[in-house]
Amino acid sequence: MGDYRFSKANRLRTARDFQRVYRQGKVLQGRYFKIFYLESGGPPRLGLTLARRLGGAVVRNRAKRVIREAFRLNKGLFWGLELIVQLRDSIEDLSKGELREEFLRAARRLAQRRGGCNPPPPTLTS
Repeated sequence: MGDYRFSKANRLRTARDFQRVYRQGKVLQGRYFKIFYLESGGPPRLGLTLARRLGGAVVRNRAKRVIREAFRLNKGLFWGLELIVQLRDSIEDLSKGELREEFLRAARRLAQRRGGCNPPPPTLTS
């Protein structure tokens, strides 16, 4: 059974973290997202940026919730990465399910670009 939490360890929280990913990372561009990513070798970490022009607080918060949930349930796709997801204006027309599927499609493209999914290292149990 995997770890399905979205804890502080899975978040990019400081401006320094964001700047490191922006400066040293690579970019995957799509119709609805621009994803900056940096190989870190550790647990996956996610940061989200949304412009106010995307819509009101309700629209922005819904989009963040959907992306965080998809990330949380599919951490294996992102193992060893630090990600910043920038959402584009075109997401306003998507339903929650469509937004989730578009994000997971981008995640699969990212996994292919990296040469497949890098699962977390096995844990030893006693």
